[in-house]
Amino acid sequence: MGFVLILSILLAVAYLGMKIVPHYMNYFSISDAINNVVNDPAGSRRSVAAIRSDLKNVLFVNYVEGLKPENLRVLRTGQGKQVVLDYYVVEPIAGNLSVSIHFQRTATIK
Repeated sequence: MGFVLILSILLAVAYLGMKIVPHYMNYFSISDAINNVVNDPAGSRRSVAAIRSDLKNVLFVNYVEGLKPENLRVLRTGQGKQVVLDYYVVEPIAGNLSVSIHFQRTATIK
C-alpha cells in the first residue's frame, strides 16, 4: 500500500512537471533573447523598431509560442531603452483545476 501511495505521488509530480516545464522553457528562451539584445554593443544606437524586430526574429527561431506582442514591449525611458516582459500563463491540469504562472522581467539597454 505504501508503494502505491509513493508511486501515485511521484506520478502526480511528474504530470505537473510535464505541464509546467514547457512554459518555463519558453520563458528562458525569451530571457536569453532579451539578454542578447541588452548585451549587444550596438543596442543603444538601434531604434525601438529594430530592437523589436530582432526580438521577434530570435523568438521565432527559438520556437517560442503563446507570447502576444503586447506582452513584450520595448520602451524609451530616461535611462535608455527598456525591454519589458510581463505575461501570465494559465495551464489546465484536470477538470476545473489549473495553474497560473506569472512571468515578469525588465531589462535596460544603455
